[in-house]
Amino acid sequence: MESTAYHPLFQVTQDEMENVRQSYNLDVKKINENLDILEEWFKKQDHLIEALPYIRRGSIENTKSVIDKVLTIRGMLSEIFTYNIKTIFDEFDTFLDNMIVTSLPKINPKDCTRVFLIGLRNADFEDINMVDIAKIFCFIISTRMQYDYVFSQHLIFDFNHVKASIITKLNPMVLRKIEVIFLDSYTTRVKGLHFINAPPFIHKVVAIFNLVLKEKIAKRIHIHDTYDDLYQHISKEILPKEYGGDEMSCEDLSKLMKDFIKSDAGRRTIEDSSKIVANESRRSSIKFNEEYMGMPGSFKKLNVD
Repeated sequence: MESTAYHPLFQVTQDEMENVRQSYNLDVKKINENLDILEEWFKKQDHLIEALPYIRRGSIENTKSVIDKVLTIRGMLSEIFTYNIKTIFDEFDTFLDNMIVTSLPKINPKDCTRVFLIGLRNADFEDINMVDIAKIFCFIISTRMQYDYVFSQHLIFDFNHVKASIITKLNPMVLRKIEVIFLDSYTTRVKGLHFINAPPFIHKVVAIFNLVLKEKIAKRIHIHDTYDDLYQHISKEILPKEYGGDEMSCEDLSKLMKDFIKSDAGRRTIEDSSKIVANESRRSSIKFNEEYMGMPGSFKKLNVD
């Protein structure tokens, strides 16, 4: 495992890969040994249909736990991870014509993190559905697991074109599920949530995020008055042209994502999201809601005034 497969939206240099390996005290030999151990472990886990060779912090046991959580959450939240193959490509195409949901190709050199960008491209687009956003975001996460080499990130939320009616569409239940998928299952680390082009009603949006997110994550919300303020956290050079950066435009980023979704690799990722899951009837240990943070119960308790 000398290198990862190439993806234009998840670019990693050889030096960046070496830095990540060193930070976890890993080398190629150790990674391959871990993969061999995991392959043997998979064969003994009846409740796992398949799994990703995901190395987490150099720990075999942590890796087993992450794989189990990822595949379990896929089955648990099937409304997000199950796609209608007959319609999903057109749905994603329409969605990406009107919204930008993508990773930025280059790693943020300030702290060796991946940066994600979410925003509206069409001011007249109001058919915003949180489940649809969750679906495409989970597709991106699943793609990332195959190509990326860093799993800490910043998320940029661009509120340009966003109307106050968005508040009624910020379903706390779905937001909470996204947090569980992103942080608790895939165990990625969020370094910052960055709100740019903030409208007058931004405090209401922040209130909803504060209600849903864990306290330590909510404290990492930044509202930036200028792009120069954003540059303190995200290097200008990796941002799209629309944000004063040196990288490709949002339109080009969306085209890359649309092209990948329609590719053979994209189709496999979509199909695997619903097929590669845990079979809970075969699990020999305790029940899911006791093992995974009591998650189902926590959804029921979530209320918004």
